[in-house]
Amino acid sequence: MSEIQDCTQGKALLASPYLQDPNFLHSVVYMVRHTQEEAFGLIVNRQTEHSLKSVFEKAADTALDRDGWLYFGGPVEGPLVALHNQADLADLTCSNGIYLTTDRDNLLPLLHRTEAEVKLFAGFSGWGAGQLESELDTGSWFVTDITLEQVLEDCDDLWKSLLYQVGHQMWSETGYDLGDSSRAGWN
Repeated sequence: MSEIQDCTQGKALLASPYLQDPNFLHSVVYMVRHTQEEAFGLIVNRQTEHSLKSVFEKAADTALDRDGWLYFGGPVEGPLVALHNQADLADLTCSNGIYLTTDRDNLLPLLHRTEAEVKLFAGFSGWGAGQLESELDTGSWFVTDITLEQVLEDCDDLWKSLLYQVGHQMWSETGYDLGDSSRAGWN
C-alpha cells in the first residue's frame, strides 16, 4: 500500500473550499478502502429527504420503528450500504469500531436493533486507479482523522468543524500560537 493509500483509509476526505463539483461540494467522505486499483468511500454529511422508514417500507416491504434518514453516499449507484457499530452484523470491518454492511440478511436485523448506531447510504463515492491520488495532489481534498461518533452522527456542520480542525492542526504545526480554539468562530 502506498503512503497516500495508507493515510486515507479509515480517515475523512474533506472537500476543499475550492472544489466546485456539485457531487462533493462541502462534503466529508469517510474512506472505507483505498488500494492501488481503486478507492471507495461514503459521503457522511449529505442527508436526503427520504426517511429510513419510507425506504424500508418500499425496498424491504417491512415496517421499521427506527427514526433517521437515508444519506447520499456519492454519485456512483450501488446497493444500500450501512455504516454502524455492530461487529456481529458486519460484512467488512473498516476502522475505529466502524463496520460496513450491504447484505440484506444483516441490514434488517441491524436496523431493528435499538442499541445499534446506524447510518444508511444510497450510492457511494468511487475512484479508479490513481484518480484520487491525482485529486489529492491538486489540493481538492484534505485528509483528517474522524471518529465513530462523527461518522454516525447527524451533524449539519461536520464539514466546517473538520475543516477548522485541519486548519488548526496545520497552523499549530507552524509553531504559531492560535490561542483558545474553543472561542474561534466562522465568519
